[in-house]
Amino acid sequence: MLIPIIGLGQKNAEYYMDEGMFCFFSENYECAIENYTKSIENGMNLYGSRGNAKLRSEDYTGAIADFNKAIELNPDKGDYFLRGLAKDGLEDYQGAINDYTKAIELNPDYADAYYSRAGAKKDLKDYQGAITDYTKAIELNPDDAYAYYFRGISKDGLLGIQLIATENKDYSGVRADLERACELGLEKACEAYKEYK
Repeated sequence: MLIPIIGLGQKNAEYYMDEGMFCFFSENYECAIENYTKSIENGMNLYGSRGNAKLRSEDYTGAIADFNKAIELNPDKGDYFLRGLAKDGLEDYQGAINDYTKAIELNPDYADAYYSRAGAKKDLKDYQGAITDYTKAIELNPDDAYAYYFRGISKDGLLGIQLIATENKDYSGVRADLERACELGLEKACEAYKEYK
């Protein structure tokens, strides 16, 4: 049996996929999109990869369209998560929360999905929901300085909206999170921590 060999100048779906990956990892997203498109035109399901390149180039609407197609063909936690990021980019925070939730349903230990869902909840001023998700992200990834930092910021936001008759609010939880983020090397947490001393 003869195995066909691609001759010089001949290009197929796998060639374009490889070129797209090279471009993507070189952060040349326009080139990646072009090559992933050619690979898709030649029969490969690279909608998720092309969607990720569009996401990185801040074409959020185009990314969502590609992730929709990828999910239609093969539902995957990664595509739900990335579509959530694209929706976040369009400030569709509730839509993003829905996608992050679906990603978590498919993988309950998906720390990045908890972290991103917490951010969307924080943007909607659902500080208690954000704190819960940042706490889960920290449980899954205890060295995530940003999760500590933003959990502290969310605790501050929650304290700010609570209708308490006294001026004596307890910021110890905020300080503890900012201090831990600082210990993990996040400089802006060190600066913020000084404000709560």
